[in-house]
Amino acid sequence: MGLHKLIQPNEMEIEGLMRRVTEQILMTAVYTVLTVKQMQQLVQALVFSNLDYCNALYYGTNSSCIKQLQSIQNRTCATVLSLKRREPKSEHIMKLHWLKVEERIEFKILLITYKAICGLAPDYISELVRYSPSSGSRTPSLQLLLSKTAFGDRAFVSCSAKLWNNLLSYIKTASSLNSFK
Repeated sequence: MGLHKLIQPNEMEIEGLMRRVTEQILMTAVYTVLTVKQMQQLVQALVFSNLDYCNALYYGTNSSCIKQLQSIQNRTCATVLSLKRREPKSEHIMKLHWLKVEERIEFKILLITYKAICGLAPDYISELVRYSPSSGSRTPSLQLLLSKTAFGDRAFVSCSAKLWNNLLSYIKTASSLNSFK
């Protein structure tokens, strides 16, 4: 088995995730008894825990994987709000205050980075985050390690610095974890 197979999420993983989530959505068929708020909480506990588990590994992966994961979130949104199949889901996802899959992935990486910078992450993660020598701005930038491969660009060391350096300074300087979120 090549390195590509080990690093790139394969279709079987995503199909397994889709199957588990679909089963959980079907289990929530009691939604006729629940309010939208209750249904949203149930879905967040059952479905999003699966979507969010190790989702930082999907950063920089091919667009078909992201589309499949987004379709799970779209189906979940449709279930919560009892939407018709062909009805666009994007605006409804925003109304539910959910981040889209790609945004969730980036948020998780940035949250881990913030924790590493503030000393709230385990040492093995904090050691991966390095400040670049004087960048001239009031908010320090992270050292961006250049990689020769696309897989290297997906590594936490690279993607965390890239995403962090693109954040607005007032977000980088958040005084607490809750204000950062």
